[in-house]
Amino acid sequence: MEKVGYLNIDLLITSKEKLTPIIEQFGEDVVVLYDGEWGSHYRASFEIAGSHAAANEDILYFCSLIKGLTGEAKIQWENALSKEFDIGFESGAAPESYSTDIKSQVVAAVAAAGASLTITIYPIGLARKYT
Repeated sequence: MEKVGYLNIDLLITSKEKLTPIIEQFGEDVVVLYDGEWGSHYRASFEIAGSHAAANEDILYFCSLIKGLTGEAKIQWENALSKEFDIGFESGAAPESYSTDIKSQVVAAVAAAGASLTITIYPIGLARKYT
């Protein structure tokens, strides 16, 4: 029986320019899922390298990386067209219901970073293809 559950956080950044400075400063703390053209702009998507604890912890980890950006990377973050924390969940048949909370300090950290929160729910089994 497939269970509903948290998968990970993807950080998606859309910009008018390539996001190389941010990618370089994030370094080995992240996995770059995509880096390239996105329509008439550029996009990079990341997830945290290693295990995925829980949504709150993962978002706060990303926020600490963002807070540590300097120089061109910091300017690029501030000027990005969009910055999203995409919370991924896999759907399932159990339990009857599933809930998770995003703590107020996490919401405040996301707002301070000038980013938004998105929720993506993957069909049963599909998420395993991407994680």
